[in-house]
Amino acid sequence: ELRRGRVSLAVTPTLGDIVLPPVIRRFSALHPEIRVVIDDCAPDQFVSRVVGEHVDLGIGTPEQAAADVGSSTLVRDHLPLVCRRGHPLAGARSVRWADLAGHPAITVRPGYGIRPLTDATAARAGVVLDVVNEVSFLSTALWMTSCGLGASIMPSAYASSSHDRSLVVKPLGSPRASRDIALVSKRGRSLSAGPARLVEGRGSVL
Repeated sequence: ELRRGRVSLAVTPTLGDIVLPPVIRRFSALHPEIRVVIDDCAPDQFVSRVVGEHVDLGIGTPEQAAADVGSSTLVRDHLPLVCRRGHPLAGARSVRWADLAGHPAITVRPGYGIRPLTDATAARAGVVLDVVNEVSFLSTALWMTSCGLGASIMPSAYASSSHDRSLVVKPLGSPRASRDIALVSKRGRSLSAGPARLVEGRGSVL
């Protein structure tokens, strides 16, 4: 009857910040006796948490998936450019990857989150990014950009969450870099009532 129990989720800190707060608020209001446990892990630990059944579910991107996990898309996200209002590209209606040539750029470290997608898309556009800073956290990239240290490339959902009025978010295309954020679970594992309720009826919860 969903009057007690627990739900455990593995998620990277950035993705958790993007998608979880409204979900957790609503789920907790509907089922206050069910304990929600969040495992905010590093990207390279995400799949092992799900496969090893340390958690019921995970939220991540398909490139983190493996043969023994299944995924269901929650939202499609894309990578824009975040820059200061005085940046040379700030006045453009949209920015092409080729336009980034010669402009200092900030992105996450190699192997982290969106970095493989960033590098692959830049290569497709035939541009070599002038990466002047590599960070572990997107929050670091935002304040560095606001200080004029370079423009940042990051997920649109995270970029739009910034309340810094000195920054603008510009669409980045030719080509457009997109990724799916998905709900991930171990194949063949039956979910208990709490996790199953979190998954079902996404219009009201997920």
